[in-house]
Amino acid sequence: MDCFSLPEISGISSNCCFATDNGEMAISQKLRHLFNFESVYGNATFEGHKVISTYHQDQGNPDFIFYSVKSKIHVDKNTTDVTENDLFLCRRLSLPDGRTLERYCDPFPNEYTASDHIPLYAEFYLC
Repeated sequence: MDCFSLPEISGISSNCCFATDNGEMAISQKLRHLFNFESVYGNATFEGHKVISTYHQDQGNPDFIFYSVKSKIHVDKNTTDVTENDLFLCRRLSLPDGRTLERYCDPFPNEYTASDHIPLYAEFYLC
């Protein structure tokens, strides 16, 4: 993997670089880093359906809160075994699934909800 240093003004350390398959800057660039991030919501489900954080014409989960973990192992497609380090996820705001939102409310934004994104919230313990 070839790496290109980011400009110093970016504030990103030398451990983070743009990587390409052929050594040239290309559209398929990926930013890589050494942090071991896990999503607070991971593979969260509600009544067996994947939760969503935005509800408009389409539904999806484009919003994230990430935190650093000691390690994570992908057990299968829907399960990740996470070992936390000094930062422990205490609790998070639950999110609904798309079917529940379709059943009980109109797409966002509407007269009651100003955004098409559902607020995310998480509490952590730092040891």
